[in-house]
Amino acid sequence: MDNYRTPEEYIEYQKYAESQEKVLMKSTLLWLLKEKEIDADPATNNQALYAQLRKVMPETEFASKCSHLGVTAYTWQKKFDITEEQIEYLERNGYISVTGVIGLRSEGDGYFTVPLYSISDYFRLSVKDVKEYLKHFTSGRW
Repeated sequence: MDNYRTPEEYIEYQKYAESQEKVLMKSTLLWLLKEKEIDADPATNNQALYAQLRKVMPETEFASKCSHLGVTAYTWQKKFDITEEQIEYLERNGYISVTGVIGLRSEGDGYFTVPLYSISDYFRLSVKDVKEYLKHFTSGRW
């Protein structure tokens, strides 16, 4: 995440990332275009559909509607030097929002899901902002 300065840069990278859970699924793009009352040809490629969508939808709105686009708690911990419990506190108090979940494998056969937090929140907030909000946080009491 240190390679990106804005949500737009991160989304641009994620659009073309090779992963199991694609950010740019054609069905999602067509649905978002329809939501904006724009008719789109299903035969059009993803990049052209995305370009059409960007004319009427900001990157941050696009990100909020993609359940596989977000930042894990681990990434938040690294950037803001906070604990997982503090991240949950921020979430429960509405300071940051969950945009989706991602499935991860653990050692062995295990598979579990973890929340993805808003990339807009991640880039909007500074370490100072988060530390200030957490001033009155008491471990185990919320």
